Amino acid sequence: MKQIEQDPGRFPVVHVQEVIRSCIGMNLRLTERLVTRLLEARLRAVGLSAAEFFLMTHIAAVGSDSVGALARHMGLEKSTLSRGVRGLERKGFVEIVVAEFDSRSREVRLTKKGAARLEAAMPICRKIDDEIATIVDRRQVARIADSMSALCRRY
Repeated sequence: MKQIEQDPGRFPVVHVQEVIRSCIGMNLRLTERLVTRLLEARLRAVGLSAAEFFLMTHIAAVGSDSVGALARHMGLEKSTLSRGVRGLERKGFVEIVVAEFDSRSREVRLTKKGAARLEAAMPICRKIDDEIATIVDRRQVARIADSMSALCRRY
């Protein structure tokens, strides 16, 4: 069998293909980009971006919380989250209020307008989930989500 000379500056193709197939980080990133593109395109119908939808979903899940606590929950820098919150506040989707138990602290919560917009976006997200479920079993998605949550808690 004739041996093919490998360019010394290149990795053997078989190794690179194995990394592409099995690298968790790379595959999660590619999947995240695909789902984000789908969300971005479809959420335009209700006037939201994917980032706004994610942030509003987290705010709705906790009821109201400080920007710092939300940033920790979402794995974001406080300054990054603050920019997103300010954008939602300008649109009237969230309000920043004095914390009930500590007047020195501020909390973020959805407004009625924000809750209505989030409610309008939910069927879009569910439809995308249903489309993905025709390819990836929902139980697999749930197991992957649980594993990723555990990974996030660990690191």
